[in-house]
Amino acid sequence: MIRYVTLSARHRSIAIATLIASALIAGPASGAIAASAPTYASHGYDATAISSSVPTLAGLTASQRQAVLAAKNYLNLESGFSYKGLLDQLTSQYGSGFSKKDATAALKSMKINWKKQAVLAAQNYLDLDTGFSRAGLIEQLTSPYGGQFTKAQAKYAVAKVGL
Repeated sequence: MIRYVTLSARHRSIAIATLIASALIAGPASGAIAASAPTYASHGYDATAISSSVPTLAGLTASQRQAVLAAKNYLNLESGFSYKGLLDQLTSQYGSGFSKKDATAALKSMKINWKKQAVLAAQNYLDLDTGFSRAGLIEQLTSPYGGQFTKAQAKYAVAKVGL
């Protein structure tokens, strides 16, 4: 049975990236396609908001290692994830479907710069050209229906994007 859901632009991008990541994991024998993540070099940001080195996988279960891979794929979208937002995506039945325990262990094993993730999210919101005030962007970044960043992360990001 195929389930159709209405997704926001951000979640459509995540779903597409998940499909691409699945194809890449399956390998070339299965007709996998290669794709490169978008880059925000034009905005002057260091989009490497995750460590380029593989997190310490020792002590992680197979499911937790898979959650690390899924998290890295989501972060490579460069859409800007908060800890809470990425945890929700990893544990959602419409996302990756990992247990909260496995997703939490995966995120704790990774070196993710949440402030840089907040900057990416802030720039993505500004790129929508809908017009954000400083207070409005902070609200969007901290909202449980938006970025789910901490207030400190949101203020940092808003300052970095010039508001």
